[in-house]
Amino acid sequence: MNPKWENLYNGLRRDPSALRPQDDPSLSGKFPKGSVIWIIVLLCIFLLPFLSPDVFKLSAHCIYGVLSASLLFLALRTKAFLKNRAILLCLSAWLVVVVVTSFFSLHPQVALSSALYFLFYAVVFTIVAGLDYRRKKQIALVLIVGSFFISMRGLLQYFLYFDKIIPYITTHGLPITNRQFLYISDIAARRRVISTFNTPNLLASYLVMVNLVIFGYLFINKNKKPFFLLSALLIINSCSLCLTRSLAGLAGFVFGISLFFLLYLMKKRQSLKRPNRLPAFLVSAVFILFVALFINRFFYESGADNLSVSLQGRLQFWKAALYAITERPLSFAGLGNFGYIYRIYAPSAAIKSTMAHNLLLQLWVETGLYGLLAFIWFLVILISTTVRNVLNTETPAGVAVLRIGVLSAVSAFLFHNMAGFSFFTPQVAIIWWVLCGLMVANKTIKKHRHFYSYLL
Repeated sequence: MNPKWENLYNGLRRDPSALRPQDDPSLSGKFPKGSVIWIIVLLCIFLLPFLSPDVFKLSAHCIYGVLSASLLFLALRTKAFLKNRAILLCLSAWLVVVVVTSFFSLHPQVALSSALYFLFYAVVFTIVAGLDYRRKKQIALVLIVGSFFISMRGLLQYFLYFDKIIPYITTHGLPITNRQFLYISDIAARRRVISTFNTPNLLASYLVMVNLVIFGYLFINKNKKPFFLLSALLIINSCSLCLTRSLAGLAGFVFGISLFFLLYLMKKRQSLKRPNRLPAFLVSAVFILFVALFINRFFYESGADNLSVSLQGRLQFWKAALYAITERPLSFAGLGNFGYIYRIYAPSAAIKSTMAHNLLLQLWVETGLYGLLAFIWFLVILISTTVRNVLNTETPAGVAVLRIGVLSAVSAFLFHNMAGFSFFTPQVAIIWWVLCGLMVANKTIKKHRHFYSYLL
């Protein structure tokens, strides 16, 4: 007998179930395990940036509920949970602080409703982090495809919507309130695209993250067709990003690109025979756009878009937050209660706001010093674990480059939130938590040496 058939015969005699049709989805006609649930998960993730809880409250909450239930069901079937104990410990510590401070806050109802969002983020993060590499790539591709429609809507707003919306409203008498009409008029007059978001800065925060994820795919795709498609999408997203005229967004983009190429060159340093000029060119191009926007907004813009006016408003927010911190450094107001603190410490301020426009200051005011330290602990463990995995020689180059793109997106979001508030806006924040889950490695990398040694 042929040795090949003899081995097959012996194997079947030991395990007759090896050729059962029901064990092979392709033969039985059944979907792989959890496929329908997985399609629902991808659909929900695709819809996340299109629905703002402020505008479509019921629809957005339904999507959040379906996404949570689908992920939990999938995790129970496939046992896809985050298994990194260090990350779980610091995340749990931060969530405990968030929940406890909510019960003893200035307005517990407001704080608890905000805390529910963060509990939802934690569920999404822990389950996405436990998924296999193939499914994580699918999530990233769904986010990239969704950004095309977001950007196209922004471009249509700029070239068609802004000139026609006010005459259309006045002619047809749409049922909107005076406040909504004033907001639409202000957006149309300023010509800063918002797409499906409430403000230009929120759209910029979202596009910066997705663009950096696209960078990861660009550097692993050797086929011309996907490369050109991704490049075209990157250009479309970048045009929409520029039309937001968000200075903090472009600054975050510069920071994210610089971090991406720094880690990319560190990973590829042994295979580089000569310096690559592409990173320097791209960073320089985005930096030139940043300088041009800075000059335009400082010298030529008027009203709220003028950079000096915008900076004065942020300085008022930061000053009020620092007054509250220095007066009562160990106290807390509870999530979502910064607006009450701001009215106490800046009662005569011309600009009103419920956000501090600084992630660290707002976390300190709302969750106290304990909440701030717990969140920083979570970030340090999460980012250091990812950097160690990326720079380890056991990690394949393609996997590492994709994780570098996601890590750069996560870091650029944090950088942007030093002067923004998208971390506290569910429509954008949920995307950030999904990306945090994508960059976590399922397989623990042994510490052959400390990751700081790669800098040498």
